[in-house]
Amino acid sequence: MNKLSFILLIILVSCQGGDAEREPWQGKWEAKWETDPTGYGDLSLGMSFEMNGAFEFDGEEVTVDAYGFKGCIFGEDTLSHTQFWNISGDSLELQNTANEPGIYYRVVERSENNIKLQLVDDIFVTLTKVN
Repeated sequence: MNKLSFILLIILVSCQGGDAEREPWQGKWEAKWETDPTGYGDLSLGMSFEMNGAFEFDGEEVTVDAYGFKGCIFGEDTLSHTQFWNISGDSLELQNTANEPGIYYRVVERSENNIKLQLVDDIFVTLTKVN
């Protein structure tokens, strides 16, 4: 086997492993963002510290929908954004442009139908499989 064939074989095996790692994430997930109001002082009065939404993983892209509302600490607007995504160890990375640094979520827990992600110290997103 020459060097080029060996390199192509390594690339092929690496790509297949990435697909297998992505497969359990594919499909639509309900999302719930949560944070602890303790650190917000008086700002927490009358505010909601939970927000619903959805993640839909489709191949190499993920569409994140955030259903903001008046009084929501995360925002008032409903937003939808499609990005690239990668899984590496215990991290889910969302990228605006493929192969450029993005936002990292730490995978705290993962089962077939539920995933708990941590964005920063006190922001968590729980995903529940829809299909």
